[in-house]
Amino acid sequence: RLLLDLGQLWAQRDYEQTGDYFRRALALARTLDDPTTLAHSLNRMGNWYLNVDQPLEGLRWHQEALAAFQALNDPRGLAQAFDLLGATNMLAGNLVQGALYFQQAVALFQTLNDRQGLASSLTNLPACGGRLLSETVVPASMRIPERLSWHERALQNAQEIGWRAGEAFALCEWGADLGTLGQYGEAFEQVQRGLAIAQEIEHRQWTCEAHIVLGTLYHDLLAWPAARHHLHQALTLANAIGSLYMSRLAAGCLSLLLIAAHEFAQAEMLLKSALSPGLPLESQAQRWIWAASAELALAQGDPALGVQIVDRLFAAAANMENRDRGAIPYLAKLRGAGLAALQQWTEAEAAFQAALATAQAQGTPRLVWPLQVDLGRLYQAQGRSSEATQAFAAA
Repeated sequence: RLLLDLGQLWAQRDYEQTGDYFRRALALARTLDDPTTLAHSLNRMGNWYLNVDQPLEGLRWHQEALAAFQALNDPRGLAQAFDLLGATNMLAGNLVQGALYFQQAVALFQTLNDRQGLASSLTNLPACGGRLLSETVVPASMRIPERLSWHERALQNAQEIGWRAGEAFALCEWGADLGTLGQYGEAFEQVQRGLAIAQEIEHRQWTCEAHIVLGTLYHDLLAWPAARHHLHQALTLANAIGSLYMSRLAAGCLSLLLIAAHEFAQAEMLLKSALSPGLPLESQAQRWIWAASAELALAQGDPALGVQIVDRLFAAAANMENRDRGAIPYLAKLRGAGLAALQQWTEAEAAFQAALATAQAQGTPRLVWPLQVDLGRLYQAQGRSSEATQAFAAA
């Protein structure tokens, strides 16, 4: 237990050290006739694999832990296993399955009156509905008022039990969701509060996450110097703590900023360092790197390559019912831009319209207005001036 606690403590600062403690704990647990301790050790190893961006390996460990807790009929262990399986599925790109696990965790944590566990699951659950940095995967179906209510409950639970790390995390996730909804003022307020707490308690992982979210929010508002500052901070911190997941996420966000600023050589250099040979398209961080590569291909005048990368992302996405490419508006937008550059007007318009319909249904204005602009440009290129004017006015 001490080895596990030390590993969790180091997870705030250094994942290499964390992995060492967890491996030692697991090796010791295997020598004991104590299936509960072994199951907890398996769970911690699974979470470590998630943070070093090996989500499928993490799922294997969590499933083994879940089976053990089910055999033991251990409700507390089951709640923790459901929570960790939710996080692993979510970051592995399966938001629908992640939401199902978090809902089971929330129900059990409430029954057990485990307020820290409840705060954790309630913080993560709304993220499965799609938010900033989850644009490359299919979100779970959730109502916006419900998501905001979960955020409020998560923060209240963390504050009432004095769990400062949980409070910082809850504020950052709430801010990310508000940014997705275009509520930028409140989004900045929440994330900056989360950042201040994370820095005060020296929680480097949540400090890193806050910088990524703030960088993305500033990018949305075209405040590029501020965005660059926060994303550089995030990438430096992620590399320092050894969280490959966070490193790739920060690198992808920074690459997109560099592309927007037409600094293509720097973006290409950053992406080459992150795109190791054979990098999968599994985790959200890996997919973000590939999406940035597609953006770079489009910006550098290679739309065919951009469309090819996007099609690979669609093919590898979980929960793509009937292969509906409009189910992931950001990727459909990229695909439409590539097809438009190839003058495949009909296919490009279909991609933009499918993306627009989904973004409007999801209530995400930060995706809606750029799609209206894309449609306007598409109509303009075809001489359809009346429709172009309407699209630009809607944007």
